[in-house]
Amino acid sequence: MVPDLDKLAGRVADLGFNCVRLCYSTENHLSNPVVADRDVAANPRLKGQRFMEVFEATVKALTDKGLMVILNNHISRSGWCCNVKQDEGFWYTEQWPEDMWLRSMVEMTKLFRDNSLVVAFDIRNEPHDIPGRLMTWGDGNPATDWAMAAERAGNAILAVNPDMLIVVSALCFCMDLRPVKSHPIRFNIPNRLVYEAHNYIEFQIATLFSNNFISWREVGDIALYVLVALVVVDVLMLYVWNRIGRPRPRKSTLLALISGWAAFFLAVIAGICAYAYHFYIAYCSYVARYYLLPATVGCSVACLALLLLGIWAARFGLRTRDQRAVRGAPGGLRRCRGALRVRQ
Repeated sequence: MVPDLDKLAGRVADLGFNCVRLCYSTENHLSNPVVADRDVAANPRLKGQRFMEVFEATVKALTDKGLMVILNNHISRSGWCCNVKQDEGFWYTEQWPEDMWLRSMVEMTKLFRDNSLVVAFDIRNEPHDIPGRLMTWGDGNPATDWAMAAERAGNAILAVNPDMLIVVSALCFCMDLRPVKSHPIRFNIPNRLVYEAHNYIEFQIATLFSNNFISWREVGDIALYVLVALVVVDVLMLYVWNRIGRPRPRKSTLLALISGWAAFFLAVIAGICAYAYHFYIAYCSYVARYYLLPATVGCSVACLALLLLGIWAARFGLRTRDQRAVRGAPGGLRRCRGALRVRQ
């Protein structure tokens, strides 16, 4: 059974934690519904209370135990979240537009600004693309630019409580902070920004395959192992070739062989990048468009170039062999031609 608030907060503190990220929805805050009795069954004194009364009691229970609290505007509409088919990827929805999002956070900040242990505001959980709309960073579009929206939200909160830390999530379900390098966020009050990143990509293959059995780090390791194995196989083939007394392969033959193996290796990488692009484009177009698509195209072009090089090397080797064969028996060829003329 879930313990009451005081015991739960005490347990969190006893486990050595010093901070709790406390989530809420814009809808629950602004509409402030009565909380169902089953949701507060472990806290009878909260039965019949509205959302904000329960939320305030939760904050008080946590901070009374010396725990810091990070307020988090998790979603707009109350309910389970999130997947790429929902409209919760942006900081606003049609029903809950940006002005309501800002109003909610400003009111929450005012409510808790006298509690010194309410130290930060995480302004949105895991922003990401949604069907028909791609999130951007730093392009100046007020409807899609998450960095610009974060600056508006942060400045609105800091105008109410200049001591509050503002936590800004990365793009793509909070996984990609690379755009920060070219377009950093700046608030009116310095030293209040905290960037937030969630780590899924290293430990789940949901970003590569659907079975969650491999990670991107392992993909890199496997690629290295395959490359080393191909080099070892080539060296062994040359060794065996020489051991059985065959002549040393011509340079054109070696070039064709190496080009073929390299083209195969790049084709595998291009296939992996293409699959990842197909996966990411549904919810993280920034990564798909700026990283995976160029990698796919680059590997594909390099693969094609190596294939053409291998074909050229193979044809060059055959042509050179034929020319040497002709030069090796010029007298015999002339005698054959002479015999043909005599018979005619």
